Amino acid sequence: MLAVQVENEYGAYGDDTAYLEHLADSLRRHGVDVPLFTCDQPADLERGALAGVLATANFGSRPAAHLATLRTARPSAPLLCTEFWIGWFDRWGGNHVVRDAEQASQELDELLATGASVNFYMFHGGTNFGFMNGANDKHTYRPTVTSYDYDAPSTRPAIRPRSSPPSARSSPNTPRSPRKSRPHPPGSSAWRRWS
Repeated sequence: MLAVQVENEYGAYGDDTAYLEHLADSLRRHGVDVPLFTCDQPADLERGALAGVLATANFGSRPAAHLATLRTARPSAPLLCTEFWIGWFDRWGGNHVVRDAEQASQELDELLATGASVNFYMFHGGTNFGFMNGANDKHTYRPTVTSYDYDAPSTRPAIRPRSSPPSARSSPNTPRSPRKSRPHPPGSSAWRRWS
């Protein structure tokens, strides 16, 4: 392990430093001896950060502004975009979300030009089985579908192979390869490979 995340976007939920300290102390007490980090959206950094733990940011656009917010919060810490949102998840009843590849590439180029480190979110799409997909509730309940495609550059071949990486697609309207076969049913040997 290179590092361990203490919490995920906790600043969007709360600001209980004692809770975060308890998590970090528990990790250390149970033998985790690699660097710890938190990750939050830039507006929530202060609420989700913890002294002595690397604070990182999650975003998919405006890297200069978001890294400036991170730099203000942690003037001497490494800059890391823990979740560079290459796409977005889909909601029940909504359209499939697709991000313009050229725009995503420009945002990524701007991010990399700063010298910051980056992690794609998601690089590989997939499926959440057993109704573990979750929902968002920002004053409106919005359930997420079980396919966590996220317009990722790579996806599960049994679901929908990509014809090319997102940087090679010319627009969000460029058709993708059609599904070559139906997904395997749960419990089949092909399904167990992915679970």
